[in-house]
Amino acid sequence: MHKLFQSAAAVLISFVLFGTVPTAFAETVRTNDSTYRVIGYLPDWSYQYYTKVDFSALTHLDIAFCNPDENSNISCNIPDDTLQTIINTAHQYNVKVMPSVATTVSTVTFASLIDTPEKITKLNDNLIAYCQKFGFDGIDLDVERGSTDAVWNYYGNWVSALRVECDANGLELSTATAEWTAKKISPETFACFDFVMVMAYADDSSTVSHTTLEFGQQQMNYIAQEKQVPPEKLVLGIPFYGRGYTADGQLDRSYFKTFAELIAAEPANYDRDVYNGVAYNGASTVRVKCNYAKQYGGVMIWQLAQDAAGEYSLLTVIKDEMRPKPGDINGDGICDAADAALLKDWLLCKSVTEPVKFTAGDMDADSILNAKDLTLLLRCAAA
Repeated sequence: MHKLFQSAAAVLISFVLFGTVPTAFAETVRTNDSTYRVIGYLPDWSYQYYTKVDFSALTHLDIAFCNPDENSNISCNIPDDTLQTIINTAHQYNVKVMPSVATTVSTVTFASLIDTPEKITKLNDNLIAYCQKFGFDGIDLDVERGSTDAVWNYYGNWVSALRVECDANGLELSTATAEWTAKKISPETFACFDFVMVMAYADDSSTVSHTTLEFGQQQMNYIAQEKQVPPEKLVLGIPFYGRGYTADGQLDRSYFKTFAELIAAEPANYDRDVYNGVAYNGASTVRVKCNYAKQYGGVMIWQLAQDAAGEYSLLTVIKDEMRPKPGDINGDGICDAADAALLKDWLLCKSVTEPVKFTAGDMDADSILNAKDLTLLLRCAAA
């Protein structure tokens, strides 16, 4: 018998005979420890889709949208009890959940809520209280206003103050942006965010596709170079929808299809990027984009409720590309004896010098690392 199998067997026997459970064995691990972020937006107008989401594919779930009224009171179109259920479900998979504040759908002039220090304090206090009420893990800002909008006169002060509040309350802070909005944001303000999601879609200038890889590269390069955002903080946005074009290459704003609708029309659309005048990202392109995003900090999805089901899911493609491979707990790309040895030592509370990728070690996907996972990993390593 291999010595690693012997060690695992010895530990299991000690459980049965003596009831001895090392601390690490008893620990429930809910750490989505992917090297990369995988952020999915869940829209409040299709929130019921959360029951179909594979939370194990995500590191973050952003609720779109949770916005202030004219008195800076925050609300969402998802019923409170359902919102709490969504957050609790995500937390079972150690997925962080963030309310996304979007000025594009606000019922008020957003600048009027942040044009004085007192108003900034009021809005930020309400955002923090909202997070605390439901147990959110951070705040996402989706500020998409034109260059002449007054919001940019106060945006930097608002973000700087919100960063302080997030730090004081253990919350992350992120933003979604693109070149046309980033032009109004200073590198100092971008430095306030834990990560920056780049909306590499909705390219109005293209006569071919609104979301080519080349457009994504252009957007990522601009934010990285001109706004001095470190690569590990940058996240590439991937759309789960397509936009229509006329025969002469003009954008048809009225023609819009979700990926689910494209698959329903013809399953072969799974690996295409164009169908019946609609340009989108099929599975092959999503894989290419995921591999490109590994130069950076991960991928973002707009939005989850547009995905197709089952074997045609783009989220599954992203999960396969971006999440840790089963058994590869040391991150070297393979499941072998070194992984088994590392997991055994960790389970026995021995000092380990390498980081342990818990998600990869959770072989039976029950969010717990224990002897059963070690047994399954040993089989994987021996295969």
